[in-house]
Amino acid sequence: MNRQLTVDGGILDNLPVDLMRERPVGRIIAVDVTSRRSHDVDYDSVPSPWVVLGGRMLPFMKRYKVPGTVSMLLMAMSIGSMESSRKAGERADLLVTPDLGRFGFTDVRPFDRIVAAGYQAAQQALAASSPTQ
Repeated sequence: MNRQLTVDGGILDNLPVDLMRERPVGRIIAVDVTSRRSHDVDYDSVPSPWVVLGGRMLPFMKRYKVPGTVSMLLMAMSIGSMESSRKAGERADLLVTPDLGRFGFTDVRPFDRIVAAGYQAAQQALAASSPTQ
């Protein structure tokens, strides 16, 4: 592999509908798994790093729920891809958007429930796109 670092294509194009349009394929079914979960905080202004540290070390100080560095990076990537995924999904022939908000970004334990959510969303999208008789 020439000792080169590679990354998942989802980093650059999370829903590659346009790439599929360039190929001789039939209908394009896109599945948007971008999380639409909001991340609320329990404070009005951002606490200083010292206050956060104090809350973790000293039992009498308020403990602030602050996302870690990895969580922040994952959320930033997700936010960056949400708008492009939304626009790409509009160009698909069928868009499936499973409700995955109750699952974490790296959850693998509830695999069967994640698959079931995707299956249910696919059924709903197919039913909504079918012409009524």
